[in-house]
Amino acid sequence: MVKFYTEDFSLTVSIALIDGGNGIKGDAMILDTDLIARIKFLESLKKDAELRSKGAPSGKLKVYDHHGKPQYWLRESSKGKYIPKSDVTLIAALAQKEYDEKLSQQLDTEIDVLKTLKELQVAEPWERALASLHTGKHEFVRMPVLSDEEYAAEWLGQSFEPKGFKGDSPFLFSERGERMRSKSEIMIADVLSSMGIPYLYERPLRLSNLGTIYPDFTLLDLGERREIIWEHFGLLDNDDYRGKMMSKLRGYNANGYFEGKNLIITYETMAYPLDMKTIRQKAGAYLHSATKPVL
Repeated sequence: MVKFYTEDFSLTVSIALIDGGNGIKGDAMILDTDLIARIKFLESLKKDAELRSKGAPSGKLKVYDHHGKPQYWLRESSKGKYIPKSDVTLIAALAQKEYDEKLSQQLDTEIDVLKTLKELQVAEPWERALASLHTGKHEFVRMPVLSDEEYAAEWLGQSFEPKGFKGDSPFLFSERGERMRSKSEIMIADVLSSMGIPYLYERPLRLSNLGTIYPDFTLLDLGERREIIWEHFGLLDNDDYRGKMMSKLRGYNANGYFEGKNLIITYETMAYPLDMKTIRQKAGAYLHSATKPVL
């Protein structure tokens, strides 16, 4: 982790490798807008330092120890001139001049580093390495880091045994052609598809105190390469249903699933049905990959 500091501004550049199951994800956790703002800030500091230096007196300030006390000299070429401590204006101007020169050097170093980082963000190193090969070699190379598209494709391709439907269940289908149990679930599925968020419908999940359950949706947050459960409770007018809902939520909590972290909950009653706006707001608030087209 690399940190750059000033008195009123700090920027952290953190490069992390996260185990992604089918590959490793390199995550440069710094926004391009942050880089641009930081560079502009440092350049403004350098400009101010250079302006101060232009009006500074010539020569350099030398400080010698004289019987335990600092003694100030102005050195120009090979000659030196004693400066009495009472001439605070000259001493301060020369000290500030030297400081501004060193500050400009430090600012130049950091500005160069940040500009390099900005250029590197155009493409990841594994992508640049692939681009340097002849295109005829690309299909034979496996990069250590999967692209979002590749990662999503492998995640969506996992096989599992679905819950199944009772004989009298209605035939309801999402835009992707998946059979679902309610119109509200179809709304959620279609919104997720439109936002480019990968999901699996009723993939089994084993919890320590509930056994195997079938969450309505298991989502893939590509921004963090983690899974999030989405449960919709659509019959809150029913007392028995509410009791089962509370039991299920407690089971989730006991197994480390919490709303605001890795669990999304929506619900509705006859008087207050679920709507598309709420679904989009929930997805956008919880998932870093929301609105990113990957499917």
